[in-house]
Amino acid sequence: MISISFGLFFSVFTLMIVWGLVGLWIVDSLRQIRKYWEPAEYKIINCPQCHYKFFIFPRHPQAQCPACGQVVHPKIRKQKHLKY
Repeated sequence: MISISFGLFFSVFTLMIVWGLVGLWIVDSLRQIRKYWEPAEYKIINCPQCHYKFFIFPRHPQAQCPACGQVVHPKIRKQKHLKY
């Protein structure tokens, strides 16, 4: 009788630990996915040669104009976030 109750307790305890770890893994995965769902910050700049407007990401501040191909080193100005 004691061995049956101990085995039942051990199996329930093990299942609780396993489901707790699975839950933590799911929460961590959702946190990682949420990073990519948030809109990225970008800056709108003008090409000095052809005056074409395009956007760049601040982590890659050197950009190439898609219209004329000139490499642009922008003076980055802060843009307001778009609200959806």
